[in-house]
Amino acid sequence: LAVLEKTAAEAKDAAGAINALYTLDGLNRLAAAVVEAALAHREPGVRRHALRLAERRFGENKTLLLTVIKMVEDKSAIVRLQLALTLGESTDPRATAALAQLATRHGADEWLNDAVLSSLGGRAGEMLAALLEEPKESARVRGLVRRLCTTVASRRNAKEFSSALVRVARLENRDFQRLCLSGFRAPFKSTTTVALSKPAADA
Repeated sequence: LAVLEKTAAEAKDAAGAINALYTLDGLNRLAAAVVEAALAHREPGVRRHALRLAERRFGENKTLLLTVIKMVEDKSAIVRLQLALTLGESTDPRATAALAQLATRHGADEWLNDAVLSSLGGRAGEMLAALLEEPKESARVRGLVRRLCTTVASRRNAKEFSSALVRVARLENRDFQRLCLSGFRAPFKSTTTVALSKPAADA
């Protein structure tokens, strides 16, 4: 096992490292620490597979999620795409914040935006809030913000929808504000009633 662990973390050959990782996983002997080491491998393919294997091990190692989050700066587009999917397996608020960073820094990548959206689950409102905290940054991902607004409206969750409306009402950029409102309206094809909080109704 020691040889496999060393190969997984240090082998220059990507195929060899990946095979070692999955062999250890198949034997149920793949430790979170080995996965964490593989996340720093020089080959993007190894890092991508290490991310997939990290998903079931966030609870085994306190530093694993932190290591994964730091990969928002990874130079490989395929690794960043897998990172977006992997972060969706964690409900930790830091994972949502990392998804927001991915979106703002690499917003031109439509595949990445799709992966971010698919990873949010019921956290669309939280993601929208994180993006709207920095209006200048969120302006880079206008399409994603509009889709998030549509998702929030579609969920018909009064508390989430009210919170989102209040945040949008506070935006100074009127053009961006209109973009968000168009996203909110998109799912309402007919007369629909959603109970709003008083601040949201006043906004």
